[in-house]
Amino acid sequence: MKYFDYNLIVALTSILALIISILCYYDNRKARIEQGRAYISVELMRNNSKLYLVLSNIGNTYAYDMEISISKPFVNLFQDLKTIRPECVYRYCLLDNVKMSDYPTSIEVMVSYHDSYSSKIAKKKKFTFNLLDCSKYDIIYNQDFSCYDISKSFD
Repeated sequence: MKYFDYNLIVALTSILALIISILCYYDNRKARIEQGRAYISVELMRNNSKLYLVLSNIGNTYAYDMEISISKPFVNLFQDLKTIRPECVYRYCLLDNVKMSDYPTSIEVMVSYHDSYSSKIAKKKKFTFNLLDCSKYDIIYNQDFSCYDISKSFD
C-alpha cells in the first residue's frame, strides 16, 4: 500500500508542477508582449510664452500607420507623420505669443497606430488638455541636471 501512496504523491506533484509551469509561461508571454509594445504619449509643454505639442513613443517598438487628429482651430503638423521609432520625440509650437482667450479652453488629440503586436487592430488613444492649466507653468530644460524645471508663471 505504501508503494501506491508514493506513486500517487509523485503523480500529483508532477501534475501540479506542469500546471504551474504552464501558468508561468503564459504570464511571461504576456509580460514580453507588454514590454515590446509601442506606447504613444502626447503632452503640452509651455516654454516662455509658447505652447508646444509634444508627441513621443515611449515604447520599445515602432509605431506605424499613425493617424493623428487635433481639434479645431489648431493646425495639425503631425498629419503626415506615419511612423515613430522607439524613444523618438517630435514637437511643434501650437500657440505662439497669442492670447489664450482667443482659443477654446481645451484641445483634443486623437492618435491611432499599430505596432508589431497589434498589426490587425489599431490602438486608439484620446488625449484632452485644458489650455488654461497648461498656461500656468513654464517648463525649461536644465542642462546641468538633464531634466526639466517647472515653475509657476504669474502672467
